Amino acid sequence: ILLWLLVVGEGGPVTAQYNDVINRPVNVFVINDAGNDVANKSVTNSLRTLKDKNPDKLGQVYVVQVNISDSKETLNAICDLWKSAITDNQDNIPDFVLDTTTYGIGAETVNKFTAFLGIPTLSAQYGQEGDMLGWREISEDQKQYLVQVMNPADLMPEVVREQCSHFNISNAAILFDESFVMDHKYKSLLLNVPTRHVIVPTKPAGTALREQISRLRDLDIVNFFVLGTEATISAALQAASNLGFTDHRYGWFGINLNEDFTIQCPDCKRARILVFKPEMSTSQQQLNELTSKGALPKPWIQSAFYYDLTKIGILAMKAAIDAGEWKLDRRRFMLCDDYNENVTTPLRNLDFRKRLKLVTGGGSVFMPTYAGFGWGNKNGESQAKFEANGVAIQIRDSRVTSEEIVESWQAGVDVPLTIKNPGIAANQTAVTSYRVVTVIKPPFIMHDNKTGEWSGYCIDLLNKIREHVKFEYTIEEVEDKEYGNMDEQGNWNGMVKVLKDKKADIALGALAVMAERENV
Repeated sequence: ILLWLLVVGEGGPVTAQYNDVINRPVNVFVINDAGNDVANKSVTNSLRTLKDKNPDKLGQVYVVQVNISDSKETLNAICDLWKSAITDNQDNIPDFVLDTTTYGIGAETVNKFTAFLGIPTLSAQYGQEGDMLGWREISEDQKQYLVQVMNPADLMPEVVREQCSHFNISNAAILFDESFVMDHKYKSLLLNVPTRHVIVPTKPAGTALREQISRLRDLDIVNFFVLGTEATISAALQAASNLGFTDHRYGWFGINLNEDFTIQCPDCKRARILVFKPEMSTSQQQLNELTSKGALPKPWIQSAFYYDLTKIGILAMKAAIDAGEWKLDRRRFMLCDDYNENVTTPLRNLDFRKRLKLVTGGGSVFMPTYAGFGWGNKNGESQAKFEANGVAIQIRDSRVTSEEIVESWQAGVDVPLTIKNPGIAANQTAVTSYRVVTVIKPPFIMHDNKTGEWSGYCIDLLNKIREHVKFEYTIEEVEDKEYGNMDEQGNWNGMVKVLKDKKADIALGALAVMAERENV
């Protein structure tokens, strides 16, 4: 836990008495989780820039960094600093909370703290409506000043849902690294979408990742979505190439937060992948100025979001103060020790959400650094506003031979894709393919060792079926060359065992029918 007080006035904290309580700067209480470095750096730099350029708008800043995996430790850290802030000089009492925690029991604790004490809050926590447990049962008054905005990293995984829905993808493995938070996505990402799927963190690059992908393939999964950095996506495609999982029987998709994404696959003989990445910001000059100064760490769309969120929070609260909608009064807030469930949170009568809309709306002087802001009427509807492109990448002999934008997507929940090249976009999804296991027995099944060709009555039948039902297949002979018999312990061998172990989809051959086999 890191507690610190950022003194933004020259020579020490601001302690002057304001004759006109309306004409005063905004005091802010920042809560960030210690592991969110992008938010921590971006918020700090935004506050410093705001103080340098508009010293009349920003007053006292309190910052607490918490461990979101420990709710008790989080609450103690917040309450200790809150007590210090409330018992400080009257002019330094926080006006609102800026919450940049991500997700987990610590983040839920932050929600409960702000809701119970009735503190105006601008939150960038991950989640849709209902995911923020501490704000599930807030009053109508609280809904106006407890405001959440979905950040870019929380929105980008939603493109998986749209891809699966649009192209009727029947199965999917969704792998992610530390650049994405997916805890809250397990239940909702593909809800009501008929896609059999698993969501798992990626293993380290190399043998572990290769074995992970192989095990997922054993689950009869042929479409893979990798959410992560350039290194993670590249490592997954390389592992798939080593396994022979990159031809048209497989679909590979990458989701990345960098607009200048490049794939690296030094041992890929032939591969393809569809990568979704943010479209470049239209405010290029402003973004370049900040990145050149080191004010925004990568990914820029995420750091710029936190940078701008800090700024609009201060500007919105300043507008509310100037309009007389929010006044500084120590009696407005309780200490954590004073709270009990029988105490009713006082009405605030502050429409913080409206003020945020006005600050970022048409006619305002605010210019987003990267993504803009889209506002809804309740939490789960407000979000970063940006577009992502789906780029089809072809790789031949370790080199990228072509890149083409074939899809675009206005980031959001349940926002459909825009298909720019239907032919190429559809071909990114794995074709239906079955794994066939067989026993060589002429004239039913024959194999030419020189040419690798399979033939025979059963092969002819399989190919005839393909004329009516479109699918691809791979075929190999069962290792023990047996059709399948059951021993006294009920264990099978041969083709039947391979089917039972789900290592094949079809057993093809002159297989006699018997009661035991019918029951498999």
